[in-house]
Amino acid sequence: MLSVELVGIADVDGDGQDELVVSLMCSGTEIEHCCAGQTSIMTSVAAYRQESGGLRLVAPGLMGGQWLPGDESGPISRRGINAAALDGSTLVTTEYTPYSHMYSVEDLHDHDPSEWITARYVVRDARGCRSRDTALRQGPGGTCDTAATRPT
Repeated sequence: MLSVELVGIADVDGDGQDELVVSLMCSGTEIEHCCAGQTSIMTSVAAYRQESGGLRLVAPGLMGGQWLPGDESGPISRRGINAAALDGSTLVTTEYTPYSHMYSVEDLHDHDPSEWITARYVVRDARGCRSRDTALRQGPGGTCDTAATRPT
């Protein structure tokens, strides 16, 4: 964990209780061993509720959507999160495509790979979320990934 930043406080799961929404900058390795790739340090966003003197994860970490269906190797790329904010109880992210130089507009469903997109995510329950702007599918461990649709 390289940094933690409070995005805001809101009732993101609609149960009447406020959650802390935080942005977490993480590396898969110790910083001195971190590779120079565009996905070696990524931001995720998660929601926690304060309970019994501690924090309980309410919504699993979101690391940005995926361009699907991709090709025979799977999704083209997981989008990275540049910024996160709350609009009421909706999480709004600005996302980018890592290694955008490797993809064409056609690869990304008529979206310019160098342009940032804005995605809006709504938590539905502790197992996952949906987006008002893109369809989502349930990923492993309750994460939320964008399905085959053009983000706005």
